[in-house]
This record gives sequence, C-alpha cells and structure tokens, in this order.
Amino acid sequence: MPKNFVVNASPLIVLGKIGLLDLLPKLANELVIPKGVQIEIEAGSPEDPARKWINSQGKVFVKDVGQPEIEILKWDLGLGETEVLSLAYRDKSFVAIVDDRAARRCAKVLDIETKGTLALLVLAKKEGLLPEITSILDRLLKAGFRLSRDLLETAKRLAGE
Repeated sequence: MPKNFVVNASPLIVLGKIGLLDLLPKLANELVIPKGVQIEIEAGSPEDPARKWINSQGKVFVKDVGQPEIEILKWDLGLGETEVLSLAYRDKSFVAIVDDRAARRCAKVLDIETKGTLALLVLAKKEGLLPEITSILDRLLKAGFRLSRDLLETAKRLAGE
C-alpha cells in the first residue's frame, strides 16, 4: 500500500546521481520535501542532479513543515533530518525517508516509521516500476553510496533477484 513520504537530502542526492528521482512521486500518495532539505541540497554543487530537480519539477513537493519538535531537536541532527523526522513524528501517515544512521536511531526511539533508499528501490521493483535492481545497486555503489555486502544481498533477495 503506498504511503506518504517525507524525504531527506541523502536519498534525493543519491537517486539524482543514478537518474531515478522520478520514482519518488510514483511510489508515494503524497511526497513532501521540507524546505530545510531544499536548503541543504542547494548548498551543494550547482551541477548536482538533485539540486537541478528540486528547482524544477521537484519544487512542487517542497513545503514548509513548521517548527521542529523538541524531542527531535534534542538529537542535534542536521536541519533536513530534523524537519523530516518532525513531520513524520507529528503525522504518522508519513514515512520518513532517511539513510543517516543517527536519524534512523532517533526515529526508532520515537517510533517514527522510516525507509531508506534501498527499501525504496525494492518497493519500486515490487511495484513494477523497475525491471530489476541489481544493476541499479551497482550504480549506487559507483555513485559513492556505502552499502555492506550483507545489505546488498538482502536488498537483492527482497527484490526477488
């Protein structure tokens, strides 16, 4: 069942590097990119595909998500992670899309549902949006996304490959 996604910078950046940003709106009922995430991405290279996307077709998903939650501010995460987790904390219909380990620990403690980039790719394969993910995982690695061999194999197995 599709969910509402609130997405952090890292998944956007890595999906941009491998040319798959168009998957996000297809996988979610509602997609939100907090303004703090946009700020973080715009601080990067002007050539970054995520930066170009967020200032063109992705700008419709950028939203002001309001004040950060005190419980999340205590974790001293980045602006993007704080805004992503704050929205998902307030509105349980949202899944926080984060890869950052500290953000995922915070989410676990505060009972916030999360998914990472790999889970999105597996979901896209299951939804028929990708014919396979093995070559995409190879592209992720070449783009600098760090994955353990075990996690890589688990993602392939979950995708039926």
